[in-house]
Amino acid sequence: MALVTSTREEDLNANETQVESVMEGSGIGQVPDKAEALVAPKPQENRAICLKCQGRSVCLDPPNGKASCFCPPDHTGEFCEVELVKLPIKCTKDQCENGGICKQGPDSTICVCSENYVGKNCSRVAVWISLTMNLYTDGNLVQWVEQNNSETAISIAACNQLTASMIRGANPTIATGFVDCDLQDFEKVRVDNQEGIRVTLMLKFDPGNNPKVFQGVEVQRHLELSPINIDFDADETISITNFDVCKANKHDCSPSASCIWDGVTYTCECSRFFTDGFVAGKLLPGRECYHSFMSGLLLGCLIILPVIFATFVSVFYCRRYQAKKEWVATSEASDALQLVSSQYPKYDA
Repeated sequence: MALVTSTREEDLNANETQVESVMEGSGIGQVPDKAEALVAPKPQENRAICLKCQGRSVCLDPPNGKASCFCPPDHTGEFCEVELVKLPIKCTKDQCENGGICKQGPDSTICVCSENYVGKNCSRVAVWISLTMNLYTDGNLVQWVEQNNSETAISIAACNQLTASMIRGANPTIATGFVDCDLQDFEKVRVDNQEGIRVTLMLKFDPGNNPKVFQGVEVQRHLELSPINIDFDADETISITNFDVCKANKHDCSPSASCIWDGVTYTCECSRFFTDGFVAGKLLPGRECYHSFMSGLLLGCLIILPVIFATFVSVFYCRRYQAKKEWVATSEASDALQLVSSQYPKYDA
């Protein structure tokens, strides 16, 4: 089964022109022609269906059978034309979840999500993949050229190549879940006496309702089976791993919460004696943790009562010890003598 992209083709063509003008002569940024990624001609019916797939959807075009549109998160319908989440025409206070910001357009609104969130209304936690690879084009290592190695040009080239491969990979869930690519770092690398460019990219995905699909090994398999690959055969040093936002302290959990990493994504859990400010449809658990009246009262009791008890015990034993110290034991004879002496006081001559 082949995947045929929908509206992303225009974006790729625009990027091709931009990259070639920036990196002309360096070998960077040469994205394969889109015709290479498309499947062989199919019956007119299937081609017509694929052309109708909307948004970030992909067309599933089996060798024998009817084509269909595979929808990205928040969309459904035969051609992915139905939006599962509809935003109001005018910005409202709570339309964007998890700290998202509403932006007003001429006749519509959009939610600009904070870094770790995705979805039309920022309702889902993003999945991050870290990918490190050497840059190749047509099987040849892209040469390190000092004067042409601007961060902007390398970022466009690397992400353009990766995007072309990602949206045509074998797994439609991964293809439609791909959201963004960002260059984190690049350096000079020597391969077989040649100096090339090694990049580290951060890939952002919208997991929909199935985050476990977006494991590093699955993403690598998805890219390896793409008709536009990123030269896996030429380079065996590619590293694709899930990025641990908890370990990197890139999460948005409350300072009074623990960040729990499950190998793909993360959750937040408020610490003991803290109340979770979770609000359905507005804020995910563990993002706001606070002391409620009852939890504060309980915590206060657990701290103050032991102090009061310890003080009481200390005073009791201190007084008991003092009483023992002041008592002087005497014999019966001495007691009688003390009694007589007390009845006949002495006078000085």
